[in-house]
Amino acid sequence: GLPCNLEGIIESPIVNGYRNKCEFSIGYSTEGKVTVGFSLGNFREGVTAVEEPVDCPNISTIACKYAAIFQEFLQHTDLPVWNRFKNCGFWRQLTVREGRSNGNVVDGDTFDGIAEVMLIVQVSTASFDNAQVDAEFKKLAQAFVTGATSHCPTLPLTALIVQ
Repeated sequence: GLPCNLEGIIESPIVNGYRNKCEFSIGYSTEGKVTVGFSLGNFREGVTAVEEPVDCPNISTIACKYAAIFQEFLQHTDLPVWNRFKNCGFWRQLTVREGRSNGNVVDGDTFDGIAEVMLIVQVSTASFDNAQVDAEFKKLAQAFVTGATSHCPTLPLTALIVQ
């Protein structure tokens, strides 16, 4: 026997946008555009294309918006995206973590219930000039703040971490 009652499966009230952590790859789309999104296939099989997170019902609206803000920023940076074949480049990955406030159910199409958002940008600073890297980090922080405040309602942004 079991030491406690075994409860049945409880259905979540959140069926869209329920992921509270998304790790977005940075790479090139099939058209060659710098893209923040998901890999289209397995790297071991030679698939390196990355496409935007469109029509992904499990990804929150906020995570998609931050991926788009970062993707726009990357169109204007002089630092290269990571090349997995050559193990070189600068911009590697964007992680978006969301914290919902207790008791609030969030609809995937709104920001209600999302209390905090942490952005983690993974980079490789090896062989890059410190002054250039510092300048890019300042531009990056400003791009996220500007992007967050340009939405209505304003996107929550609690922390920006560079790893």
